[in-house]
Amino acid sequence: MKSKLNQLLTAVAVLTMVLFTSCSSNSGTAQFLGEWQSVDSPERPHMTIQERGDNLTLLEGKKEYPLTYDKDNHKLTVNTGFGAMDIIYLDEKNHLLVSGEGEYTQVAK
Repeated sequence: MKSKLNQLLTAVAVLTMVLFTSCSSNSGTAQFLGEWQSVDSPERPHMTIQERGDNLTLLEGKKEYPLTYDKDNHKLTVNTGFGAMDIIYLDEKNHLLVSGEGEYTQVAK
């Protein structure tokens, strides 16, 4: 009887760990979140990447765009109506690289 109970408890513990691991850290998107400023054009409106429920959005000025996270390539993609742009996190600089727009640095709080 103890053996069956131990097996059941072990199975529940493993399942719980798997669920917590798979649901944690925003599926790799946490480093993208926050307010960002253009390095080359600081006068540009800041962009903010935020969570909206299970989705991510990009706010720039008064415009809001949905983002898609590519887990395999560790990048976000946004379609602004003028074509798709990729957003890549540069770990060594703590910057974002936005295709066609250059680098962005996180705004200090």
